Amino acid sequence: MRSRVFRTLLFYTLTASFLGVVCASGWAGGYPGGLRFAPLFSYTPDGGFGGGAAVSYLYPRGRHSVKSGVVLGAFVLYTRDDQYSGELKWDHFWWRIGLGSTLNLPVGKYLDRYYGIGNDTRSADADEYIHETATLRLALRKMVSPGLAMGIGYEFGGEDISDVRDGGLLDDPGLTGADGGVITGFGTFLVHDTRDSRFYPSAGGILMGSIWIFTHAVGSDFDFGRYVLDVRRYVSPVSNHVVAFQALLRLMSGEPPFTMLSRLGGQGLLQAYGRGRYRDMSLFALQSEYRMPLIWRFGVTLSAGVGDVFDRAGDISPAEFKYSLGAGLRLLLNSREKIHLRIDYATGVDSSGFYLGLYEAF
Repeated sequence: MRSRVFRTLLFYTLTASFLGVVCASGWAGGYPGGLRFAPLFSYTPDGGFGGGAAVSYLYPRGRHSVKSGVVLGAFVLYTRDDQYSGELKWDHFWWRIGLGSTLNLPVGKYLDRYYGIGNDTRSADADEYIHETATLRLALRKMVSPGLAMGIGYEFGGEDISDVRDGGLLDDPGLTGADGGVITGFGTFLVHDTRDSRFYPSAGGILMGSIWIFTHAVGSDFDFGRYVLDVRRYVSPVSNHVVAFQALLRLMSGEPPFTMLSRLGGQGLLQAYGRGRYRDMSLFALQSEYRMPLIWRFGVTLSAGVGDVFDRAGDISPAEFKYSLGAGLRLLLNSREKIHLRIDYATGVDSSGFYLGLYEAF
């Protein structure tokens, strides 16, 4: 039953993403400049090299185009071992009434690793498995004041876990979510955004807080809650120099599937560690990055971060904290929107990571 639900959701998500690309391309014909196309490429320790494409269509053009955001967009990224991710996104904002709506249809197939639960797991115990996901997300938001929005959301998703090693950590009937399942819930969120740029801010900041409840009452196979507070701040001590800060707190309640536990590591959070190297009910992380120009379109960065996962607040111990120290190279690709090619390397506790991609980590 779970596999049938997942395959159905996957089919409709891929179909919608394909139609989104086709429709966006067609609409752009009547509005020159409305269509935006960009190649995608990346490298991560988990996925290796990947390539793909993104297409988006902005309407109406003119004074409010950037603020109104993407009306229709889609992307597909393919990496080694038949891994892929794709998404269709529709976003619209009605300025006269201060109301916005968003539809997201992400889908993906990943070769993932499970190291166990807790902050003291061993890399030698890692179990590889295939993780396939397809999700529908809907959100409705209301502008309360300039830069401040509140909203509600709905999420319906399915995931499938396969290629599990016999006798491994995942071959455990007591592990919640080991067979995949349906994840459905409702949430509320608040966003306060004062950044001067979406892709490369040098002033202002963004605060994002959310509460999500997933329950059997609305069709979910799992009962749990997710509570997230993400605060980011950007300052420019010298012209063209930027210092970025991030503080993240993520808490869980109930019995979430192991794939939905708070996960530390990856290209956006303590890059010294692979995606989901540590996972538990909750996590905290603090990280900062100094970004400065070098020569022509090139720039360099220095980063530092610290964080950990935990079950209860009483389990937090400074002696167990994970740190990440890194440096990076930037190449400015789009001066108008300040989009950079990002090359990062970071090292931590018995771990390191190399990353290649677009946009900043935070």
